[in-house]
Amino acid sequence: MISQFFILSPRGDVIIRRDYLGNVPKTSTETFFRTSKFYKAGDEAPPIFLVDGVSYLSVKDGGVHLVATTRDNVSPSFVLEFLKRISIIIKVGPCSSRGAAAGGWPCSRFAMAAAAAAAAAAAAAAA
Repeated sequence: MISQFFILSPRGDVIIRRDYLGNVPKTSTETFFRTSKFYKAGDEAPPIFLVDGVSYLSVKDGGVHLVATTRDNVSPSFVLEFLKRISIIIKVGPCSSRGAAAGGWPCSRFAMAAAAAAAAAAAAAAA
């Protein structure tokens, strides 16, 4: 079962965050960003890694990270496919500070609402 779902901008800002179970620390977005940004000797972080008993599963699309966290043993292929399908549904494109200021896609409120609705529907279907 997925504990959290969030989308991070290239700078690490939280675009969308939803906590489903409450068993993962609220600082998980920062933990994910720091770990993925400063991964071993500058290498790119793998799509799945474990920090302090929390599994972080992520897909990078259009410069943004779609991330799911869990403490349970879940099927990694299922969660990665779930994240990829969400990115297709919301049509993640480049997100920049200029785009966000202008309300550009995917930084618009419509995109955030669509992503939250898609995540909630998928989580309900998976449960």
